[in-house]
Amino acid sequence: MIEINKKYGCLTVLDNGEEYEKTELYSERLEKSKELREVLKPWFETLKEAKEKYPEALNKDKQNNLTDSERDILFKLHHLSWEYSTQLEEYKQLNRKLEKHYKCSCKCGNINYYNKKTLETKPRFCIYPVPISTKFTYSISAQNATYRKEQKYENRRTVNNVYH
Repeated sequence: MIEINKKYGCLTVLDNGEEYEKTELYSERLEKSKELREVLKPWFETLKEAKEKYPEALNKDKQNNLTDSERDILFKLHHLSWEYSTQLEEYKQLNRKLEKHYKCSCKCGNINYYNKKTLETKPRFCIYPVPISTKFTYSISAQNATYRKEQKYENRRTVNNVYH
């Protein structure tokens, strides 16, 4: 249980999460989550219906002995799952961002919103450096790794990219 005015590392909790739910960012994310839920709803219904009607088609051990109609259903399910997988992942990420965030003040004076998981780690710094290489290399995998690292920390306010 997160308590108000208690220190978690360098962070002091200022509220019980109510203020975050009143922000415009939260309401935008909630609206987007509802839209994605409506888009994904037919997929879940189709999958549920297929599990009830054709349980053998979804059993990987028995897929060699399927009828043509069951193979057709299985193909449609694979196509639907491929089509909606990116939207499902986006929906899951949005739901993680919609969990309760507490308004916290750092000892350096920064005020930000953090979730329970972050507070339980008891961070020592609110802003921390992340080294990113700028050395020229012919290695494509090293270039890709640098690019992925930049993308990973691009929109995080708590990270300071240090190029070396």
